[in-house]
Amino acid sequence: MFRLLVAGGGTGGHLFPGLAVAEEFQGRDPQTQVLFVGTGRPVELEVLGRFGLPNRTITALGLKGKNLTERLRSLAAVPVGLFQSARIIREFRPDMVFGVGGYVSGPVGLAARMLGCPTAIHEQNSVPGLTNRLLGRLVDLVFISFESARRFFPTHKTHLTGNPIRREIADLAGTAATKKDGRLVLLIVGGSQGAQAVNRAVVGAVDILRREGLPFTLIHQTGAQDFDEVRQAYEEMALEAEVRPFIQDMGRAYLAADLVVARAGALTVAELAVMGRPAVFIPLPTAANNHQELNARFLAEAGAAEIIPQRELTPELLAEKIKTLIHDRDRLRKMAAAAAGSARPEAAGVICRICLNYLGRAG
Repeated sequence: MFRLLVAGGGTGGHLFPGLAVAEEFQGRDPQTQVLFVGTGRPVELEVLGRFGLPNRTITALGLKGKNLTERLRSLAAVPVGLFQSARIIREFRPDMVFGVGGYVSGPVGLAARMLGCPTAIHEQNSVPGLTNRLLGRLVDLVFISFESARRFFPTHKTHLTGNPIRREIADLAGTAATKKDGRLVLLIVGGSQGAQAVNRAVVGAVDILRREGLPFTLIHQTGAQDFDEVRQAYEEMALEAEVRPFIQDMGRAYLAADLVVARAGALTVAELAVMGRPAVFIPLPTAANNHQELNARFLAEAGAAEIIPQRELTPELLAEKIKTLIHDRDRLRKMAAAAAGSARPEAAGVICRICLNYLGRAG
């Protein structure tokens, strides 16, 4: 029986790659036991509960972008989190600890190394965060999603795999959506926590497109904070729209979409590639090391996406960009094909195989 401990979470971008890897291990051996260690945030509890996966929490706080008082508090939490992590590892006795980034991965990865437990990390973004940069020197295996991240890690243990995609999405790759009418479906994804600047620009753009009589329907993931505001705006427009704070079945949403307007988190970029969906990216300008814009360029340079920097974002510009693409279906098809050609749908399987080979358990 294989025992896998997955460390990380806090957002869907960290949580779902870990979930995809866990699914792959369990698919190879249904007796595999998985334990997630995270922050205890609602998105973790909701998603892991849906998949029936156990989780534990530790004390851990971020450092980057914090003021002096917050940094001191974060540093004070390190020995507490390290002690908690060591206790969890001793109790669970994992065959491997797999970190998916975020500050929770730090104390868990360090405790695993101190206890002699095999360790691996996965870096989702084009530029790694602080935790993975530090852990990359200590762990046994490093997996990256973008070639540009390789320079931050030791070459001999770094593997380019792409971003692991949940089976419920990967299994839909190449599937054609069934359309009830000829209207284009716009999918808006601000990330698992939403994005106020994106939400407000989209509402304004949608109003412009509606008044111009363009035929479309809308699926909009708002995040919890903006849900009521966005839903009310669409109701006042009498617009056909599916509005949710968080979309559980992203596979269905991607399958329905003809065009996606989104932030450029690494997971979103990877999922859009696997699903072969054209996109307009609005990267988060405050993302560490500007990694969202670098993520977006991966598909933009392949001809699969366009980028609007948030500093340039207006409802009028976004409406014009969407309208241009709506009227050029041939270009949408070419963008979709370019996205699919950039995909790495086998990432979770490759990660699993390399881990098992390293442990001498390939069979």
